[in-house]
Amino acid sequence: MLSVDFHDAAFDAVVSIYAIDHLPRERHRELFRRIRRWLRPGGFVLFATEDADQPGVVADWLGAPM
Repeated sequence: MLSVDFHDAAFDAVVSIYAIDHLPRERHRELFRRIRRWLRPGGFVLFATEDADQPGVVADWLGAPM
């Protein structure tokens, strides 16, 4: 998700369901800035992330390490 790029104001909305948690924390700001650029004025963002701050924790979900 850090290598993809889109034109400015390309989207009305961006949705991310538990994907950003898989990026290194120090890269989150870069991604959020890119997403902001991709949104049209008045666009919407929906993010779902873990409910606790647990850097470095690897747990199983549906039998796969996450």
